[in-house]
Amino acid sequence: MKQDGYAPRAQLCDVSFLSEQYRLGSVSLVRDLGGAYNLNLLLQTERGKYVLRLYRPWVTQLRLSQLHQVKRLLAHAGFPVPLPKPSISGETILRYHDHLLELEPFIAHDGEADS
Repeated sequence: MKQDGYAPRAQLCDVSFLSEQYRLGSVSLVRDLGGAYNLNLLLQTERGKYVLRLYRPWVTQLRLSQLHQVKRLLAHAGFPVPLPKPSISGETILRYHDHLLELEPFIAHDGEADS
């Protein structure tokens, strides 16, 4: 059922796909971080903590590629921007069923910037 006029928020059932594609080792925790449009999951793995973003079906490869380019430019300029982690194939954007996904290092925060 459509929740907001678009497709329902994505759901991830198989983290073994991610573990294989990114060589994460075992995944000990998967926690939903929220998100109105994307599924944002915190993954605790043998290799550290990551945020998985699983986008709605209408988000295109071009859109995500452009977002990654902006992140690279900001990081190059010295801003603390987490960059997408490349998969074993070298790609930073993967497809999972009808959805595109990306994986970034989790950056802990204290909530001070919320205000």
